[in-house]
Parts: sequence; structure tokens; C-alpha cells
Amino acid sequence: MNDRSNPLAEPMSAKLMLPGLSREEQLGFINMMASSPERAKLMAPQIGPYYEKRPGGLYETMLKKIAPYTVRGVIWYQGESDSDRAKFYSTVFGGMIRCWRDLWKDELPFLFVQLAPFGEWMAADGRHYPEVRHQQELVSKHVPNTWMVSSSDAGMEWDIHPKHKKPIGTRLALLARGHIYGESLLCDPPEFKEVKRVKEGIRVGFHNGEGLYVKGDQVNALVIKDAKGEAIIPEKVSVAEDGLLIEGEIPSGTVVSFARTPFYEVNLYNKSDNPAKPFELIL
Repeated sequence: MNDRSNPLAEPMSAKLMLPGLSREEQLGFINMMASSPERAKLMAPQIGPYYEKRPGGLYETMLKKIAPYTVRGVIWYQGESDSDRAKFYSTVFGGMIRCWRDLWKDELPFLFVQLAPFGEWMAADGRHYPEVRHQQELVSKHVPNTWMVSSSDAGMEWDIHPKHKKPIGTRLALLARGHIYGESLLCDPPEFKEVKRVKEGIRVGFHNGEGLYVKGDQVNALVIKDAKGEAIIPEKVSVAEDGLLIEGEIPSGTVVSFARTPFYEVNLYNKSDNPAKPFELIL
């Protein structure tokens, strides 16, 4: 499993790629490695001067070789391995973008993917993913010429590498068409804009919420708690005027969270079939 030149040659490696291992198979593999240190050592990557993950290795040996080859922009999907240092992600990613732009001597557009929903895989877990996603949001807001797509409906609870890639590619293409090639279309995901009290309860408004709709009978990934952390069950949640109408008694200090857990399944979309991004608000 350590031959990176032919990742599909070994049956286990091929299954890891598609369709992936069940949680039971993962636990069995972990137990097998724990009971056989020699086998684990043989399967471990060979760290040395040609190790692909050595600091700066890919940058020095691959990226610098093609700069300043003409490119229209960069597509980026990464962040899983940074979850243990989640609070630094916006600083590090923003610095990397500046580094690449300096190398190309061009303000390259960056289109990137917010980390997908994820629970556990092998010995890894998604406990820090909500913070990574927040940091990615900060990059999209504060680093010029960067835009982010949501993968909130394309994750897998028991696999760190989601297999549903087509929706992500479609959304990245929409971003490029809208922001880089100048087409007039809705290309960004719904994003929290404001919350207002109304007679029925509260209304959550969105940027890019045109044609907002729910796939299914109820809005997934929505959690409402009072100031003491007790769950509040709304009387009704529905789409109204390209926003969410949450009906019922919602006291001051209530926290409304949407897709702020490691794993979730968002089913709230705009008319371009872009799923809403995570958000959290305090009334």
C-alpha cells in the first residue's frame, strides 16, 4: 500500500478509493495493524529526501517547475490534514495563496471547496472540521479573488474521502463561469445574511438565496438551543421569501446553528442546486 506510483494495484488500496471501507472493515484493519507491528512498518510510507510529504517537496519539485506557465486560476480542495491545527488554517492558506501569486507574478483566482461533512475514518475523526470550515469561510471573505463552494450535501460519515465528486465539480465550474468568465448566473451557495424577529418567530435571510428550496419534508442540520443549552423545538420551519421562517417562541440568547457539527446532511438549496453553507447566530 505504499507504492504511490500505482495506487490501484493492491486490492485494499483500490477498495479504499472506491467504494471505500465500511466502518466495520476499518476497525478490523486498525486491529490488524495494532496486532502486527511488523506489517504496519512495511506498509508505512518510506520517509526520506524523496518522500512526497516532505516540507516544501511538492512546491519545489512540481509547482516551481511549471511557473509561470499561463493558467486562468487554481482549483483547491484540501484541509483534512490541517484539522489538528484548525485555528491557523486561514493564516496558512492565505499565506500559501500569496506565495503562489508571487511565484506566478499574477493575482491568480482561487476557487476552493469547503470541507465536506465527515464523522470518522480509520483512526481519524472530524471533531475539528467545523473550525476548519469557519477558517475557510474567512479566507473567502478576506483574501481577494477567492471563492468557495459548499460540499454540505456530498460528505460521508465513515469516509474522509467522499466519493460524490460530480456535484463538487459542477459547482466549481459554476464559480468559474460566474466570477472568472463573467457569465451572469447564480454561482455562489446560500450564505447567512441576517436574522429578524417577525410575528411568527424569526426569519433567517440569505445572500444567494434565490429560489431557495428544501429537498425533503424538513430542514436538516438545524439545531436551536436556548441560553442554557436546552433544545428548542420550533413549531414549524419553512422557506419564505428566499429565507427560513422559524415559527414558535424564540427567547433572547437563543443559539441557532446550521451544519456546525462534524457530519451533517444539508438539504437546503438555491435555484442553482447549491447547498447552503454552515452558520451560527445568537439572538
